[in-house]
Amino acid sequence: MKFIRFFIFAIVLLNFSCGKEVDPVVEEEVLVPVFQMEIDGKKWEARDFYYKIDNGVPRIFGSDNIYTLHWEIDGALKMKSYTLGKSENELITSFYLFSGGKTYVYLISSGTLKIDKFDTVNKILTGTYSFTAQFEGKDLKVTNGKFVIKNF
Repeated sequence: MKFIRFFIFAIVLLNFSCGKEVDPVVEEEVLVPVFQMEIDGKKWEARDFYYKIDNGVPRIFGSDNIYTLHWEIDGALKMKSYTLGKSENELITSFYLFSGGKTYVYLISSGTLKIDKFDTVNKILTGTYSFTAQFEGKDLKVTNGKFVIKNF
């Protein structure tokens, strides 16, 4: 009798499981807010970062109160790759270093800022960047820059 029940159970199980495709679960990418980079090979992460439009000018900002990175975009922010440098009219770039009560402004001489995602509905901005900045003949190299800004 047990064999017959097992046999019927197996047939029912096969009947319902065969030929039916199950859709795979697609996991949504989880974006954790971050603003980080390597400065001359040393990892750095901002404590305060945001995206906002101030007097019609889109601004991306990250700081840990020692280093501050601030971009002002001339015109509407778009998903694209921006070329950073002295001749770039589209992007005003500056990198600040606060040390010993003084502010040092490094001008970005070359590099890129890439806006990977700009979702105004879900309020998510992501991007990557790298650049070389100069102050009084000294170069500062920034690599592996990344930001994820939410709820702007």
